[in-house]
Amino acid sequence: MEFTVLTSFPMFLLLVLGLVFLYIKRAQNYWKRKGVSQLKPNLIFGDLKSITTGAESQSDFYTKIYFDAKSQGLKGIGIYAGCIPVYIPINVELVKRMLVKDFSSFHGSGLYYHETDSLSVNIFSVEGDQWKKQRTKMTPIFTSGKLKQMFEIIKDKGEKMIQIVQEHAELDQLIDIKDLAARYTTDTIADVAFGLDCNTLRHPQHKLREIGRSLMTPKPWKRTLEMIFPFDFLGKLGYRSLSSDVYDYFLPMIKSAIDYREKSGFHRVDFLQLLMQLKGSLYSDTPKSKSDQKSSRFSETEVVSNAFAIYAAGFETSSSTTCFAIYELASNPDIQEKLRKEILDSLNKHNQQITYESISEMEYLDKVFKETLRKYPIVTALPRACTKDYNIDNTVTLNKGTQLMIPLTGLHWDPEFYPNPEQFNPENFSPEKIASRPEGTYLPFGDGPRFCLGMRFGVLQSKFALVLLIKDFRFTLEESSKGKPLEFARGMFLTSPKDPVMMKATKI
Repeated sequence: MEFTVLTSFPMFLLLVLGLVFLYIKRAQNYWKRKGVSQLKPNLIFGDLKSITTGAESQSDFYTKIYFDAKSQGLKGIGIYAGCIPVYIPINVELVKRMLVKDFSSFHGSGLYYHETDSLSVNIFSVEGDQWKKQRTKMTPIFTSGKLKQMFEIIKDKGEKMIQIVQEHAELDQLIDIKDLAARYTTDTIADVAFGLDCNTLRHPQHKLREIGRSLMTPKPWKRTLEMIFPFDFLGKLGYRSLSSDVYDYFLPMIKSAIDYREKSGFHRVDFLQLLMQLKGSLYSDTPKSKSDQKSSRFSETEVVSNAFAIYAAGFETSSSTTCFAIYELASNPDIQEKLRKEILDSLNKHNQQITYESISEMEYLDKVFKETLRKYPIVTALPRACTKDYNIDNTVTLNKGTQLMIPLTGLHWDPEFYPNPEQFNPENFSPEKIASRPEGTYLPFGDGPRFCLGMRFGVLQSKFALVLLIKDFRFTLEESSKGKPLEFARGMFLTSPKDPVMMKATKI
């Protein structure tokens, strides 16, 4: 009997491993059976080994896939995250159709959310009627009128940033523009999102900066779980999409701020206040029944989650954009001087004041900003989920639940749309050049109904920083970094410089 057990167990194990192998091989032939071209997936990682192991940045990965597939004349290509099939649309008309015209088939972001995970039920993740409600209710929060009321907060943080640049310039010290921009946007977003004056500009080791870095640290295994298992199943198991330190820090802080304002009647114009109003204010003059009113109001969980989401989505995206813009301006002194002239002319026109309106009037600043996001889209690949079966053409159908990744870096670096794409050229966004390109070739904020709701705030925050920095200082690169392209951080979902970006600021 003992001999039988000892000899049968290895055979049983081999049988199990064989069945697992066959299952994986069949799963990784899904796209072939669909008639869609695919890569040669690794048995464990699928096609994401280079990203998961940190051998390649997401930007480089999706750009390479885009150009390889386009060279073959493909509309799209299939890849695998482990065994999970992911579709990558390549054709620009198909991308535009999916995001806009056929949005009803792709209204999901594919990001995890569940009611038990109190920081996940925000506008960036939820789907269906819950997303429609949040989108409708939150749209008035981001109007130009509301942003004008918050402009003084942005100005205050920007002026504190300039003081630090001034100190470095006087001491002839290099500045890590990547870190400086991150501290500026952390302070700004923390203040307008939930009224927190953390001053990381002067206190770089503040807990909020530590948590911010934690948010940006990739966790591939979590994303894998979220792709494999239904959200409801994970939620009922108590799964949470973020690390415990994020919940431990943000939940009590935001709830405490809400409780204080509700009990004291304290009021200030920021996103938290506007979100709190959604618990009772309906932004509608149309009479509603009590049940309709209740269903259309925000729960406290939705207020907390969206306050957190505004912070999480705003600080890294804006800081990286500002960093990339200053890097390119330092690399292209003629463009920097042209922008400076526009800024100084605007100041003369507006009594040496930087205003919401004056920033909006600066056309060359707008070109520089757009070209920065063309060359460095912060979201390298836009996630979407197929919410019902969708026919790409007469031969290929995407099934409900299929994950999509739209390769923005590939579209933005395509020489068919942007000649010499590696060159930083703000004139890519002259009215004539814009009119010459098909729609869907520039998507830093997405497109269609899920277009980034916080775009105006992000643009304002970054543009204001550029105006302040360029009007008084001339930026030049550290000698050792001149002529070298920036390397992107690996394993990150967002595009970010791999190393510190050191600059010399000279007072003008």
